[in-house]
Amino acid sequence: MRDGVEPGQALAAVETVGAREDAERQARNPERRGRFRLAGVVVADIRLHPGADGILTTMALFLFVAVGLVLLVACINLAGFLLSRASNRRKEMAVRVAMGAGRGDIVRQLVVESLVLSGMGATLGLFLGYFAARALASVEVPLPVPLDLEVGMNVPLLVFTAITAVVAAIVFGLTPALEAMRSPVAATLRDEAGSSGGKRKVGARGMLVTGQMALSTILLFGALLFVRSLMTAADMDLGFTTREAAVVDVETSAAAYSPEEQSAYNEELIRRLTTHPSITSLAVTNRLPLDLGVNNISFDIPGVEPPPNQNRLVLETTRVSEDYFSAMGIEILDGRAFEESDRLGSAPVAILSQAAAQRYWPNERAIGKVLFPDTIQSNAITVVGVAGNAKMWSLNEAPFPYMYRPEAQAPPSTNYTLVARGNVPAAELAGLIRTEALSIDPEVFLTQVGTLDDHLGYIYFLPRMAALVLSLIGLLALLLACMGLYGMVSYNVATRTREMGIRLALGADGQRVINLVLHGGVALILVGGAIGVAGSVLLATALRSSGFLFDVSAFDPISLLAAPLLLGAVALLATFMPARRASRVDPVQALRSE
Repeated sequence: MRDGVEPGQALAAVETVGAREDAERQARNPERRGRFRLAGVVVADIRLHPGADGILTTMALFLFVAVGLVLLVACINLAGFLLSRASNRRKEMAVRVAMGAGRGDIVRQLVVESLVLSGMGATLGLFLGYFAARALASVEVPLPVPLDLEVGMNVPLLVFTAITAVVAAIVFGLTPALEAMRSPVAATLRDEAGSSGGKRKVGARGMLVTGQMALSTILLFGALLFVRSLMTAADMDLGFTTREAAVVDVETSAAAYSPEEQSAYNEELIRRLTTHPSITSLAVTNRLPLDLGVNNISFDIPGVEPPPNQNRLVLETTRVSEDYFSAMGIEILDGRAFEESDRLGSAPVAILSQAAAQRYWPNERAIGKVLFPDTIQSNAITVVGVAGNAKMWSLNEAPFPYMYRPEAQAPPSTNYTLVARGNVPAAELAGLIRTEALSIDPEVFLTQVGTLDDHLGYIYFLPRMAALVLSLIGLLALLLACMGLYGMVSYNVATRTREMGIRLALGADGQRVINLVLHGGVALILVGGAIGVAGSVLLATALRSSGFLFDVSAFDPISLLAAPLLLGAVALLATFMPARRASRVDPVQALRSE
């Protein structure tokens, strides 16, 4: 609803539109006058899928933590930069103190400089975030109903960004400021603290770079884990065939059929489709696997106790036509599929999934067993078949207990799904079904006209987005960490220019100088990588119960090895470049520079 609109106003508006629509339908169909009416409208919060709120909240929290880690890597980079800058400005600070500036004045100056940098970064981030938010809002979530993502700039977001920028500037700008104040003024002015101060700064920067390496390893591990999970999900056996199929949802309640008319419409539509030369198999169901919604049945089985806190046994169920199992590629493991004789008025029958049969009769054959939905003996449901397990709710679910009932043993349905396969592309089949359905009666609604791939799109949406976003975040962290390592090694080389010149003048070859510089960088890479692997193990523990990983262990060895190796290779390249430059120092120029 729009801001400021009360539920009562929305309800009145919907009822007005519904009444007008009913009147228009009555005018178009005078022979059905009196049957059209607005069945009822309720304005309420709804859930599209059990647990969807929890899944989205967990995903948002996970991405928020990942982005926070990238921010931390960037702040560590900023702190390293400010440490180097503070080291180079020691004399300037000593002169300011000697001329009467208080230490508080110096700290304020350095913190203000840090705030300026942080503010510029936050402003640029908001500018880029504006376009990122527009791109995110344009993403079409593959759901059967339109979903408007309310993503954009607002006051809370701006306030949060400003607070984050200020806190980051103070926390990561104050440490270099305090470090700059530690050098004694007199010694600094006589240039007696240069060497030790430089080593301290390099050591501090080394610890910062180690932290960057560790955080980047964790982020890369998470990204690789989600990519591996997505690859596994794409090849996962769902329990039914996913080859090209058309999926069309038919909703006939708006046509206001009598039961006889409803039955006639359904039979005519099925007749036309099954005899069409482009269609080789057709199935009818009121719920596809991995679909939204809930449909269950409660019953009793003699000798089988219901779970704790339940009075009766409960199974998820759907109604299907006799050709459903062959059309969907679900194997009948025992017994039979539904037959034409399973009609309204015949003895109620059902087919259970293998998981359901094993749950209720673990050491017996389920065929011929009876379920009692009520106390009337004639309503008892006999098990005539056991079907293979199929994914019903999510990709990472355990084998799911499920019940199939014959569509023909229920009153004519006003809302069902057609699944068709044929010798033409699935999208073309969907259009063909739409044409046939509307040619019989243009008053019916076709709420989904698409393919099985479209239907399964929403179940893959979150893992695809997670893999994409985390990969981008991981690569950004890798870039930032390697920039920090490159800057640290370059600064180290710059502060040791005289040393490198002396070594070269005394006969050291370029390779020895390269090895000397690489030694420090490789040590940081190894230590940071080791800490990152330990952090990745902790991350894996958190992801184990997240529900976002499909058929991939949280301790996936490929991801655990690939993340530090990838980071190490790129970081080694970032270390080698300044090391190679150090090996080409002209000894004469290096000594003269001092």
